[in-house]
Amino acid sequence: MKIPYVVSTNTRRAYSTSPFMKSSQPEAERKIVAEDFEWDDNVTPAPLTYFAALELSRNFHRINPLNDILQKDINMLMDLYPANIPLRDCVPSIKDEQFWKRSFYTKFPSRKEMGVTFWKGKFLSACLQDYLENVNPDIYIEKDAVELAVLVSPYIYQLSLNQLQIVRQPTPPVPFEDKIEDTCVFSVPKLYDHLPLEAPLAKLYNLQEISLVFGINNVEDGYLPRYFEFSIADCESLCRGLEYLTNLKIFRINRSNLDSSKVKMAGLLSLNRGLTRLDMAANNLSGEAEKTLIRALEQNKKVLRVDLRKTYISDETQKKVVELLERNRSLVGQETEASDEIPTLYLNEPEYLIWEYNPNNPDYIPGRYPERVPEI
Repeated sequence: MKIPYVVSTNTRRAYSTSPFMKSSQPEAERKIVAEDFEWDDNVTPAPLTYFAALELSRNFHRINPLNDILQKDINMLMDLYPANIPLRDCVPSIKDEQFWKRSFYTKFPSRKEMGVTFWKGKFLSACLQDYLENVNPDIYIEKDAVELAVLVSPYIYQLSLNQLQIVRQPTPPVPFEDKIEDTCVFSVPKLYDHLPLEAPLAKLYNLQEISLVFGINNVEDGYLPRYFEFSIADCESLCRGLEYLTNLKIFRINRSNLDSSKVKMAGLLSLNRGLTRLDMAANNLSGEAEKTLIRALEQNKKVLRVDLRKTYISDETQKKVVELLERNRSLVGQETEASDEIPTLYLNEPEYLIWEYNPNNPDYIPGRYPERVPEI
């Protein structure tokens, strides 16, 4: 690997010779400049291994030499490989972090990231984010999304979606002279569903943190309230996808019209024993949703932080939430008893709900266990 990748730029600058020293008489007459790592650029011809590596770098889609050449030649190839190699070719084979860092800033030049320790995961997460945020929902092919999720799933632990496209609103049928049809605009059912997330989420088995915004960015004069409508279908699709995320620890949903009729990502707290942080800021959780949240927190002794800023909940509910979170923090490191609502026979299985909701019955529990066959 080249020196600039091994020795950081800041270290090289700190120990480099100052311009004042370079202009002094003893320094100016030096013939060997040991700290100049590029002294031979444009001076000596490149070795034959360089030209061989250059040719290999242009044909990665046909020849993958990484398992058959020396490490020093692999390091040279990592500097020569283009950053636009198709993911299906490079993801399974290339592990070099410098290659993935270069790929990240080539594809996303406007993004600035700090403190990244795993560039491959960062780049692949950004690729999946870019696809799900910007794909046209009218030509969205679920199979393509699943294939991309399967490809990147071993490497990504965090996913942020800052916007989700909304499906196209259906239009009334075209009127015909010989038919009697209802062509009124108000007779067409309103659809406010966003891109379905169930299929791709179900494949991201290593995901530990997810942040979602059901809306569209930079709409400017084209703003419509329906862009931010979080529908029941959105909720159901999301919950079915979350069922497979057994390693999930942090879940955020912001800037969406999450209200009492959809506060089921809260009922998830009842049984998801892996979740330690839930962020539902800037959503309307007042009314019946507060009771669901409290019931869920009373059963979950693992969650340590819940962000409820600008959720319009009452002071009484906020106080109760603080008390329950303090209880959970005091239990950290201690073994807690299983909930009485979970049959002992099924304690080793994933604990999830099949959601049902009846807003007309305040005593109705917003969820039930799926039917299971007892083990013999």
